[in-house]
Amino acid sequence: QGEVDVERIARHHGGGGHRNAAGFTTEEDEDLVQRVVDELSRALEAASGEAASTVSEATSSRAAAE
Repeated sequence: QGEVDVERIARHHGGGGHRNAAGFTTEEDEDLVQRVVDELSRALEAASGEAASTVSEATSSRAAAE
């Protein structure tokens, strides 16, 4: 299961779906599509950073316990 709630992003643009699978349709120009891609990229980077931080903390805790 992914860390990014794509349904929230799709709903913001008039669509919907589920947390891990969602979409929307648009007749807007490529500018909207680029904004959504940028929004998804930021969300993925944030989730990736959180996951990396959690792994780092767990590794540090495990090393300290040894």
